[in-house]
Amino acid sequence: MEEKKPTEAPPILPQTKAPRPPTPLRASSWKPPAPGPSQPLTDLPAYYPNNLKVRTLDVIGTAIKAFPNQSQILDLCKKVLAKLSTPFCAEVQAGRLRADLAPSHMSDLIHSLLVYNVSNDSERYCLEQALKRSKEWSSFIRRLKKCEERDAIRGKPGVTREVALATIDRPWDRIDHELVGLRWQEAAPGLQRELKAMQDEVYARYAKNHNAASVPVGLMEAELKMAERWAETLRDTYGSVWSQSQEQQKSPDFCRTVFERGILPLLEGREATAREVLQNYALRTHRNVGPHLAELSRAMARLKSNWRAKAEIEARELEHRQRRRAAKFRVSRRRLSRQQKRSGEPKAAQVPFKHSVDYRSIWFQGKQYSLTTRQAQVVEMLHELYKNGTPETSLAHILDRLGTPNSRLRDTFKNTPLWGKGKLIVAGGRRGTVRLNLPDEPTTQS
Repeated sequence: MEEKKPTEAPPILPQTKAPRPPTPLRASSWKPPAPGPSQPLTDLPAYYPNNLKVRTLDVIGTAIKAFPNQSQILDLCKKVLAKLSTPFCAEVQAGRLRADLAPSHMSDLIHSLLVYNVSNDSERYCLEQALKRSKEWSSFIRRLKKCEERDAIRGKPGVTREVALATIDRPWDRIDHELVGLRWQEAAPGLQRELKAMQDEVYARYAKNHNAASVPVGLMEAELKMAERWAETLRDTYGSVWSQSQEQQKSPDFCRTVFERGILPLLEGREATAREVLQNYALRTHRNVGPHLAELSRAMARLKSNWRAKAEIEARELEHRQRRRAAKFRVSRRRLSRQQKRSGEPKAAQVPFKHSVDYRSIWFQGKQYSLTTRQAQVVEMLHELYKNGTPETSLAHILDRLGTPNSRLRDTFKNTPLWGKGKLIVAGGRRGTVRLNLPDEPTTQS
């Protein structure tokens, strides 16, 4: 018989105190929802140009066929922007749409498209910013600028491009923004204190009744109320600087420009601030504020629409007032002319030179001219000397007062019909001197 070999004992494994490995779980069957189909607009934004509504709906329908998925919403918006650039420019050239209002109408249209197709507010904001940085948006703005320039030059034969463009009324460029900023810095701390007090009141109410659902609602209402207060303060600041400090009359262009370039950016900034306040509250308390963010977007859209309506109402009222004033002036001139014909009196002598308060607008030899800031300073200096009885002065003296002694004064009036023989500014009796081409006795009217 064969002898059995002794079996070796199994090796002793070292004992460990480490925890047991985790038990693998079954893979979840949940899958992220697939992006839905691109949604068309059921209604266009308020104050959208009526002449473009049918064309816009047709362009959106064509773009949806090219990009039927909501994940392609950015490409859809770019296609809509590219296709509508030509109709917008045509409306501007026809005089039915102002060039400075066209970007605002386009922004409202893009925002409506994103609201219908993107549910996440943060994603929607990022898409809007990406579209504003795209080449399609830059091309749209450049085309509007060219349309505005062509409209200024059209119907003015013999006038250079620079002179024609200088006649475009741009109240925003003539506002003293430095003074507006200083007054705004003075008013802002008080508004911030009001907002902080309203937020503290919301948290104190929650500490008393322990109703957590009321906190985001109260914060949102406080932000909306203060956004209205901020907009009113900014509008009053611009109005007081323009009317009282600069002694200018409000015009329809001024009202619309202040809204588009002042109040509207302010409301967008306040919306971003309110969104950040609600998101910070959600991070601290782990509560869902998604419905409140959506309601905030709708409420701010209504607030912007209300302010746009206020600006348009004020502008329309000023237009009607100017129209009535011009009609009364024409009637009075015709009446005076008939009276002079009946009595045989000679017509009143034409005033050779008139000017506005800041000399940016002048009337010379029956024609009106719009001046740049530097040109207005030169004409004002020469006119003051003319009224004092010493009309001639040296070129060096004017350049020293302007702070540019090494430049040439004639370059300031280059390509303008105001410099040279028979024009507004002519050479004086001595070499190197200039004066205004006005009669010896001042008969100006400001």
